[in-house]
Amino acid sequence: MSDIGTSLGEVNTRFGVTGDELDDLSRRFLKFSNINDTNLNSSIDGVQASMSAFNVEAKDAGKVLDVMNKSGQNTGISMDALQSTLLQNASAFREMDMDIYQSIDFVSKLEKSGLDTSQVMS
Repeated sequence: MSDIGTSLGEVNTRFGVTGDELDDLSRRFLKFSNINDTNLNSSIDGVQASMSAFNVEAKDAGKVLDVMNKSGQNTGISMDALQSTLLQNASAFREMDMDIYQSIDFVSKLEKSGLDTSQVMS
């Protein structure tokens, strides 16, 4: 019950959604956190911050979660590492005309290949 309250409260605060949209996105974050064994509150904050860095609207949050999950399953990258790298390098990715989805794919492939993302990005 605590996680449900956290999810509803944080999703409403971070994404400004209500009603059915709040219910759906809160459920998605609960699943996202459970699947990836991440802190629920940190996941919501990190995903929202990443989306803001790429000017992605709240209505696309479900798609971002799906892409991140798929990327994690395909490459083994942790969601915390992925979110951190996206935030640290958002301006560089945007300069290269990469959207959030292309950036997620790029970072995940770097991590899977064993390259140090921070060195590649510098």
